Amino acid sequence: MSTILIEIILIIALVILNGYFSLSEIALLSVKKSRLRHLSKQGNKKAQDALFLTRKSPEMLSTIQIGITMIGIFAGAFGGATVAEHMEQWLAKFSMISAYSEPISVAIVVVTITFLSLVVGELVPKQIALSNPEKLSLRVAGPVKMIMKITTPAVKLLSASTSFFLKLLHIKPASEQIVTEEEIKLLIAEGAESGVFERAEQKMVESIFHLGNRPIKDFMTPGKEVVWLDINDTLSVIKEKITGSDRSVFPVCDGHIDRNIGAIETKDVLTHLFDSGLVHMNLKSLVQPVMRIDADVPSLVAIERLKRSSISIVLITEKTSSKVVGIISFHDMLEAIVGEFKGGL
Repeated sequence: MSTILIEIILIIALVILNGYFSLSEIALLSVKKSRLRHLSKQGNKKAQDALFLTRKSPEMLSTIQIGITMIGIFAGAFGGATVAEHMEQWLAKFSMISAYSEPISVAIVVVTITFLSLVVGELVPKQIALSNPEKLSLRVAGPVKMIMKITTPAVKLLSASTSFFLKLLHIKPASEQIVTEEEIKLLIAEGAESGVFERAEQKMVESIFHLGNRPIKDFMTPGKEVVWLDINDTLSVIKEKITGSDRSVFPVCDGHIDRNIGAIETKDVLTHLFDSGLVHMNLKSLVQPVMRIDADVPSLVAIERLKRSSISIVLITEKTSSKVVGIISFHDMLEAIVGEFKGGL
């Protein structure tokens, strides 16, 4: 194999290696850290290496820049000192341009190497990295980490120098960005437009965010719409109220909704009815205590209290008094997320 061919192959190899470093840089910078953390917790060694590099981004960038710079130096040296010399000798054979063979050969070599470096060594690898950063970051993490260890002294010097100049310019190093609620909404909206998510899923997610930002009174069943049982009512009246409602839990009061004594579940009524019969029905024995919360309490706080309640409703009261202004149940919270049900729960 001729010397010129070996030199050309070597230059092409250097350009491809430059592309590898460019690909590694973009893949590691654009990969989602949350995804790497998830894979790391599952014991994925490549993900652990990639996560380590993303957390050490100044050192990682210094390592890659050292590689790219060294490749550029070697490619320029081989191109200018060897390939250009061979091309000059070949161009000198043409009498019309023999006097300018040296600058022409240098220009051709420089333009060719620059073109290859830009396309093969930069643009194409970066586009490839952006197309699948997770997969590629896992592949390049190991080699880049190993190179970073080998070049540790130079990397530390470059990182320290970079930090020094950033301080001179009063620029703070970039910190890990926190994903905001608005960004999540935008991502969900983009996913719905591209078909990744259903429109119904988008609405549910937006409803959940909407739910967390508002007081519980915005989602409660108002007091005037609450079906409640009077402990003094006859069994026939109670039966009519229960069978005529789509709810499965009812507040029990003594003459007025503000004089609440608890709540009952229809399943307990049915169980008691099957066991003891209608004649021996004792409504008071089925009553369970009900929690009370202020109408201005945030919805998420109210949900947590509802989860701890022994029965699946909570009374909503005015802040300045014990007046009952409504109730909240899992039925209400679910409707706030998925929309109103035609049937009951």
